[in-house]
Amino acid sequence: MLFDFLKKSNKISVNSPVSGTVKNLSAVKDEAFSKGLLGNGLAVIPSSGEIYCPVDGTLVSVFSTGHAFGIRQENGVELILHIGVDTVRLKGKGFNSKVKQDQSVKKGDLLTICDFQLIRDSGYETDVILVVSNCSEDKMNFLVSENDKVDKTTDILEISE
Repeated sequence: MLFDFLKKSNKISVNSPVSGTVKNLSAVKDEAFSKGLLGNGLAVIPSSGEIYCPVDGTLVSVFSTGHAFGIRQENGVELILHIGVDTVRLKGKGFNSKVKQDQSVKKGDLLTICDFQLIRDSGYETDVILVVSNCSEDKMNFLVSENDKVDKTTDILEISE
């Protein structure tokens, strides 16, 4: 069609929240995530401690411990960003959150800085887990595969509206 370029894209691109290496969600050592109970997504083995917002939206949940965030996009799609496995037990140690609940955020905004060495030394996995909690798999198109290198500018997922 001649004027297709004028139509707004019905796809939302999701960036990686951190630099690192992609890991399949099924390999995460937390059954709630690895079995897809909280949604479909992926994990990144981080190579940096800076965690960025993967989409534009509102922070509907910011855990006081700094290890998890819930992000709702304008269209209602919700993402869960969870840092580490069982890291809630650290009670905030190793996390320096830069945001607060109900804050509007843009893709690429710094959410938190993590001391992954401290987290690993405390005996916890450091996988940065990103799942879409309220979207069917048929509307999700993963743009990366296991072992791919990513950073905060890498499109990792497209969600069709």
